Parts: sequence; C-alpha cells; structure tokens
Amino acid sequence: MAGPWPQEDGLLFVTAAQETAGEEEDWVATLYAEYGLTENLTLGFDGSATAFVAEGYAFARYPVFQNDGPHRFAILGGVGASGNLVRPPKPLWVIGASWGRGLSYPFGNGWTAVDASARFRHKDSFGSRRLIKVDATIGWQRENKHLVYLQLQTSQEYDQDPLAKLVPTYVWHFSDLFQVETAVTLPILGDEDPRVKFGIWSRF
Repeated sequence: MAGPWPQEDGLLFVTAAQETAGEEEDWVATLYAEYGLTENLTLGFDGSATAFVAEGYAFARYPVFQNDGPHRFAILGGVGASGNLVRPPKPLWVIGASWGRGLSYPFGNGWTAVDASARFRHKDSFGSRRLIKVDATIGWQRENKHLVYLQLQTSQEYDQDPLAKLVPTYVWHFSDLFQVETAVTLPILGDEDPRVKFGIWSRF
C-alpha cells in the first residue's frame, strides 16, 4: 500500500525491488504497480516472492471522507493468489485502509501516512490463514526531488509472533522514468536478519 493519495489520472507507477540478507536463499523480491483509472479510483498490483513462496493480488483503492482539511483517507480491496512449487495457487483476499497528510518543514515539504491491511488466505495455502500489517511512514522530498523517508513496518501472521522493523530509505530521482531506491531493513521485533534493499521506480 502507498498511502491514501490516488494515483494521478492516466499515470502508471511501477516499482520492482529485492531485499537480501546476504545468504543464497534469504531474499525477497517485490513488484508493485498502480494506475490512475480516474481522478479518484486507483487500480494496482502488489506481489512478492521468496525462494519458497510467492503471492500477489490486484487491488482497487478509493478515497473516503474527502474534505478541505489536511487529512486524507482511503479504503482498499483486493483479490489474488498464494502458492509455491509444491502446492498449487490458492485464493487470497485483502482489505485495507490508509490515512495520510502533507507536512511542511523549514527545509521543504513532506508527508506522513499509516497503512493497515488484512490478508485472508485459503486454509490449504502455503502461508497462514491471516496476515495483519500496519506500516507508518514519515518522509521528506528534497529540492532535487530525491526522497528521504523512514518507515516502521509491523506484521503478524495468524498464530505466530509479531514482527517489527525500521526501514530508512533514500530514493534518487534521476527522472520520472528512472528513480533508484536504496534502503536497509533493521529488525526491532522478531528473529529476522537485517537486509539491504535495492529497487527501481518509474512513473509514466
């Protein structure tokens, strides 16, 4: 999820990234895309894969409670599949909600957002039956359009211990068509290892 703001009408945003902890099978690849179908309706895809499992879903996001104030809200619904090489893909359903607002710093403009979602998997899928995620982000856009942001990512699989990690990120803006994301993932709760993340962003 990417905050409550709709993608601009007629524009497509795509990002592909990979996180790794340095070991051969300890990696996560992600693909995210969203398209502004109308002024308010955003359609997209959110997918991820590891050495053992892959899942993804198509979604629609729509703003709610619109007014002239600084706060923005949106709701999301999606459907997709989860599977691996051993078990065939099984259906996946997603619901979510987002809040966000713009920020003004003495050194430029920024934003903050909270994204919450729940994934419901088929009982015979590879993963747990339910995944709850809540991510909080605060960021700043520099005068050269480079982005600096810090994200707190939290999640809990059904009947498992919760996870939390901090992800400081810098996005180098070379053009709207080509931006480079660099980040580190620092676990603060759970037994995951630190990771390095590298990604490509594009908007057209």
